Amino acid sequence: KLSAACGSPLDAVVAEVHASVSLSSNSPAAGGVYTTLSVWRTDPDGQQVPVRDDNGDMVQVVVGSMTTWIGADHEAPLGVPVSYTVLWQGSGTEPFTADSGDVVVPEPPVNFAWLKHPGRPVLSRMVMAVEAPSWERASRSALFDVVGRRNPVVRSSMRGGHVGELKILTNDDAERRAIDALLDDGAVLRGQAVGRAGLDGNVYAAVGASSEERHGRVIEPLRVWTLPVTRADRPPGGIDGTTGRTWNDVFTDPANTSWQQVYTRYPTGLDLYLGQASS
Repeated sequence: KLSAACGSPLDAVVAEVHASVSLSSNSPAAGGVYTTLSVWRTDPDGQQVPVRDDNGDMVQVVVGSMTTWIGADHEAPLGVPVSYTVLWQGSGTEPFTADSGDVVVPEPPVNFAWLKHPGRPVLSRMVMAVEAPSWERASRSALFDVVGRRNPVVRSSMRGGHVGELKILTNDDAERRAIDALLDDGAVLRGQAVGRAGLDGNVYAAVGASSEERHGRVIEPLRVWTLPVTRADRPPGGIDGTTGRTWNDVFTDPANTSWQQVYTRYPTGLDLYLGQASS
């Protein structure tokens, strides 16, 4: 969140390398003081989903004196058009809304999938799928035999959610450590693959006890992971960290020899965030 002018009511730009959408919104220059901001995504089926930010869903978030919001949607479905809407509101002020128009985040290549951490997007990874899940749905019906009746009495209920196993491949120790870090806190993950790979290609799933099998010689780094997955609802919570520009990018830039140099090269906070140095 930055207090700087971005010059547009709402910008939505696809970041293909992270399979996400970068978002920025500037409140109108005139029209009063705005105290809350809501941002949501509209999916192809018409469902409206709040965009996740630092403290949770962007639904009437208090903005104080902030005039520009910068964020990202790391959970947008892949391969289909989605759009974004912002709503600035304030007491005694006419609400201001803006729409982005449609954007499409490309699907991964065939045999690949994204495993995303909704709360820590820096851990998200594109993985090679060795075997897609064969989904099962547990029955929750009960059968009761009754004396004198040929057929049992059936009490039925909604079936359980989809359960299956996903097998993925890591080629070296760096990939293995990255998957281990992604699974470490046990959070519900966002799984995204090409739509024809099974189910709808965009699901949330809880991962059970994972296993990694070594293939080849003892020193062979290749691993095949087996991940028991159960389809789940979208988890609550905010975002910790970012997949974009961080302070490490600023510190490691050889042109930034001092804080004064940083102030000189980036006149505004937005310039610093976007890496737009002045000449």
